[in-house]
Amino acid sequence: MKTFVSFESDFPHEGDEGRPPGLELAQYLYEGLRNAGFQISGPQNREDWAWDFLLDKNGYQIETVVGYVNDSPIQWLVATYVHVSFWKKLYMNSVQVQAESALQNYCQVIHELLSGGEFRAIRWYEQIDFDNNDTDKWAASP
Repeated sequence: MKTFVSFESDFPHEGDEGRPPGLELAQYLYEGLRNAGFQISGPQNREDWAWDFLLDKNGYQIETVVGYVNDSPIQWLVATYVHVSFWKKLYMNSVQVQAESALQNYCQVIHELLSGGEFRAIRWYEQIDFDNNDTDKWAASP
């Protein structure tokens, strides 16, 4: 599943001491996800380099990190992860299925939020491809 998205945008990319770039973008995504019905917390400063927010459901979490990369065409990166506890994976396969379904819907909402005119060069990646710097393997949607 493609859960990492990069893009270019005119959102402010200047941060200051104790406040990394991207707060306005993180707030935009946060509000859009909340309006779509996701009960998330955040955005929180992630160690002065990015912003994150978290959806915490029964048995799983969806974590989103919004960061400024500035390596064209990857100017901004939104990385979304799903976390299911070991015991839930082991004994309750239905939680894993619910988590993956929620993650897919969540990424689709992010994609819709990025479909406005202020976003360009939108590219979705699987985490493993992005982590391995295999950025030629991208798609236009999640």
